[in-house]
Amino acid sequence: MPEIPAAGVVVFREHQDLPEVVLVHRPKYDDWSFPKGKVDPGETVPVTAIREVREETGLQVALGRPLRTQRYPVEAGQKVVHYWVGRTAAGADDDVDSYQINDEIDEVEWMPVEKARKRLTYPHDRETLQQAEDVRHPTTPLVILRHASSLGRSAWSGEDSERPLDDTGRAQAVTLAGLLMAYDIRRVITSTSVRCTQSVAPYAGLAGIASEQMRLLSEEGAKGGSVSALAADILRDLAVPTVICTHRPVLPWVFEGLGVRDPKLAKGELMVLHVQEGEVRAVEAFQA
Repeated sequence: MPEIPAAGVVVFREHQDLPEVVLVHRPKYDDWSFPKGKVDPGETVPVTAIREVREETGLQVALGRPLRTQRYPVEAGQKVVHYWVGRTAAGADDDVDSYQINDEIDEVEWMPVEKARKRLTYPHDRETLQQAEDVRHPTTPLVILRHASSLGRSAWSGEDSERPLDDTGRAQAVTLAGLLMAYDIRRVITSTSVRCTQSVAPYAGLAGIASEQMRLLSEEGAKGGSVSALAADILRDLAVPTVICTHRPVLPWVFEGLGVRDPKLAKGELMVLHVQEGEVRAVEAFQA
């Protein structure tokens, strides 16, 4: 049975000191559910999730902690829906009254959690809501990124720190921009090496963020104890969604400082740490 990947978000807000969640009504099925939809070709599931929320509610959201994946049979195969807790992105409006209803979605409504629990059509959505409610309190993402694919040392005659991304790496950098957008990254920290700065440049440009370039995160300037101390300080003081881009030889020291097992990231792969009060509450990884 073929798998049909999809993604969605359980979006929360606080209204009059009570948590509310947004639901959508689909007239074709006459059901109430969370905003979700199928993954487009070449799209990563976090990007699908925020795109579907925008298309079905008009909301611009940022992803929080991942939830359990839903699996259920449909006519075309096995639907596999990846879910996250989410909230409106920094500075974004939570208004849904101005959403233009259409043939796919004819109602969008914020409602208290208990009302949403009764309104949801499917038992698996009520289970997802319960899990989301249990972990709804905001976390802050800290993204650890290994730079995208670069020219090989044998193909480059200049300084190694100036070695740029190759064609694959440039495509990965564009994909990375979408992934970082899904988590509403507000601070970009990178090695001074060109292959790192180029890996985060598309996102930094889109988000209007000046990247902070640190030689300590480069292969040439890294010192184990200092890198680990830097990572530990960033984790402890984490105030906004942040990405750190560095190199394979430096990453073990970064993860040591974070108190997280080194996952041996591939080029263009990132790990998202969901942090609350200085503690890592959930971890996920994606390949660009």
